[in-house]
Amino acid sequence: MINNPIDATEDDIVWIKSTHKKRQELLFNTKAKLIYTDTKWSDDERLKVVDNPKLEICKLMQGLDCGDRLDMVRVGSCFKVGTNTVIGGEGFGFAKDGDKWIRMPHIGRVIIGDNVEIGSNCTIDRGCLDNTIIGNGVKIDNMCHIAHSCKIGDNTIITAGVIFSGSVTVGKNVWIAPNSTIKNGITIGDNAFIGIGSNVIKDVPEGATVYGNPARAQ
Repeated sequence: MINNPIDATEDDIVWIKSTHKKRQELLFNTKAKLIYTDTKWSDDERLKVVDNPKLEICKLMQGLDCGDRLDMVRVGSCFKVGTNTVIGGEGFGFAKDGDKWIRMPHIGRVIIGDNVEIGSNCTIDRGCLDNTIIGNGVKIDNMCHIAHSCKIGDNTIITAGVIFSGSVTVGKNVWIAPNSTIKNGITIGDNAFIGIGSNVIKDVPEGATVYGNPARAQ
């Protein structure tokens, strides 16, 4: 099982929402052997229609052995971290089962590259199904939150108070100004600039500069 269908192998199970704007692209590119979804929107034989795809994945994961919790974080050389920062904790993920919420087990890890600095009072959650990855040379200021399964490219700067929802992909050499919030599943291209206090709810192209609420190109 894996979060991102694009990264899936022939041994993986994924889910793709019928409302996902890139569902056809994901379906075409994924190698997953089984794909949970909520309505039939393709004749692909790998699609399995269920009422709640996320809940089905959650149930499958309940019995998995997550291994040694102490081996959930891997860091590279020249790593620096501030006080009261937590790396590798379980992310905030739940699936609705009737009138109650079921916690989604998080079995991924946090992989941190070389020459990374992380400030004080930050949280970096381990991945849900795949890993949370912090690339080489990334610098993260104080009071930042990076949710499960995010991918941060090399030499990106994340300044104070930035919040990433789950499964955000950030390219290389990106600058994210203070108090910005990034919606789950968003992709930010290489060399992009996110202005102060921006709410990013759409993908940001390579080299773009965006500001505002919602964030727009300038």
